[in-house]
Amino acid sequence: MSTTHLQHLPEWRLKKVDLSKLEALQRELQLPLAISKALSSMDFDSLEQIQEFLNPNLKLWHSNASFPSLDAGAKALFQAISNKDRICIHGDFDTDGMLATLVLKDLLQKIGANHFCLIPTRNDGHGLSINSVQKAIDAGAQWIVSVDCGINATKETDFANQHGVNVIITDHHLPDEILPNAVAIVNPQLDDFAEFKILSGTGVALKLALAVLGIYESAPLSTKTFETYLNQSLVITAIATVADVMELKGINRALVQHALRNFDSVQNPGLLELIKLAKLKSPASAEDLSFQLIPRINSAQRMERGELIWELLNCVDTTQAVELGKQLEQLNVERKALLEQHTKEVMAQLQLQNFDASTAIMVTGDDWLEGFSGLIAQRVIQKYQRPAIVMLKKSDTKIVASCRSPEGWHLKQALDQCAHLLEESGGHAQAAGFRTHPDHLEALKLHLNQCLRKQAESLNEGPKLLILHELPFRDLNVSLFESLKILEPHGQGNTKPIFATKGIMFDGPLRFMGKDQTHVGFEIFQPGLPSVSAIAFGMGMHFQELDQSGKYDLAYTLTISPYKRQLQLQVQGIRPHQTPTVYRSQKISSNN
Repeated sequence: MSTTHLQHLPEWRLKKVDLSKLEALQRELQLPLAISKALSSMDFDSLEQIQEFLNPNLKLWHSNASFPSLDAGAKALFQAISNKDRICIHGDFDTDGMLATLVLKDLLQKIGANHFCLIPTRNDGHGLSINSVQKAIDAGAQWIVSVDCGINATKETDFANQHGVNVIITDHHLPDEILPNAVAIVNPQLDDFAEFKILSGTGVALKLALAVLGIYESAPLSTKTFETYLNQSLVITAIATVADVMELKGINRALVQHALRNFDSVQNPGLLELIKLAKLKSPASAEDLSFQLIPRINSAQRMERGELIWELLNCVDTTQAVELGKQLEQLNVERKALLEQHTKEVMAQLQLQNFDASTAIMVTGDDWLEGFSGLIAQRVIQKYQRPAIVMLKKSDTKIVASCRSPEGWHLKQALDQCAHLLEESGGHAQAAGFRTHPDHLEALKLHLNQCLRKQAESLNEGPKLLILHELPFRDLNVSLFESLKILEPHGQGNTKPIFATKGIMFDGPLRFMGKDQTHVGFEIFQPGLPSVSAIAFGMGMHFQELDQSGKYDLAYTLTISPYKRQLQLQVQGIRPHQTPTVYRSQKISSNN
């Protein structure tokens, strides 16, 4: 038996579980062991917090609960509306930025405010730029309200101020030390209210919209109009929350759970067409958003046709929505084909390189669209389990990059340490980007790798697969899957629990699927018990040389086959059967 391909997979570890929480959950709430373990591995401080998690509600959306920086922004925007000043809503070209623009625009339109929208193209760069501010000025803007961008736009804000334009910044990205000189800055990262720090850019925009409505002495909207606006905006905000990979806890968990059950509250013809194309039905899952709906929104801007999705989201005619949807579907097909082509070329290039001395995987090219860089970086992570820096040479004077990393690294911190070599940078811990001059490239590679190496030293270990619970083969059934739905929706901060079963065997041949045979379908069994279906996405090479008569340990999440109402294991890892030790020891702790 060959296990060559299994040697580079993440190491298996038991997920840390708070034993005191586990005992309390089983005693007080009488939850099944698997669910109790999942909850005990999360950072809850009390049973009350766990009960809130299990029974999420929208009180933080329906109430006047706010964070300090929101109040000043709402008052400034209310004043601009009251004065009938011309307001430019300045968004961004990604999904969160576009949907944030849509949410605020819908409100200003309903209350009759003097406004227009400006969404930069990918060539303009993310967020506020001198060029985009000039466009706003040329269109007669007296106020610019940024959404999902602007927190580090000091030069751009100064430029607007010099031309007599007031700026309100709403954002959720991490700020630099020096803040822009804006009339107001609305960003939960500047405040101490932890429950709002996980908001998406669209979430911040919606909180601003609701705060503005709360200032009016008499409601500017009828009860029915307000409820329609709020319910649709909650669905839009939920889509943005999943698209921007925000934590699905607290305010976001309640939001996404509500949206997944309430697609019927949507009246926007373009969004309805997107839901139809993605074949979403209530109740849907966060995975349905991630893999069916959001890629369709992203496809337009990745193919440098962002105006198509904006036109679709703003059309008022169903016939027009259907026609634009057809164009979007064709664009999505083209995107998939191009992504596969470019990913294959990058992977072939990487196979010729030696990364032993490098913490990060860095690749430079000039023949793909900029919107593909982040997707390529994510594929690189899946294979190499290291930070990926995918750089695109746009011209003799411009390199733009998308950076992605596995959990544990902090890309924005590393980029901040390289600021002297960058023209622009920003993002989050595990997803960031930058722009630099080609003359700085070699020095940047060296310095960025050194910064990430220091972070790796603090991690003190390689990639790992965290197993929540070991399940006997006889316990694998649909009832278990149904009971685990109480933990949904899954996403960042609340990932699907990974289980392991020891000593399984293959029942019949492996079925290699997909254009490049990268997916594997198979059945597993243990003597005397019915077989169970399993599928491993993107793991074809790990299965190619397996001895199909051998015994293995399998790590997986639980799902239901899309073709039959049967349990299906979605494989996360496989290794030769190990007994009696299943995992490298990881201490089960009573504190996280």
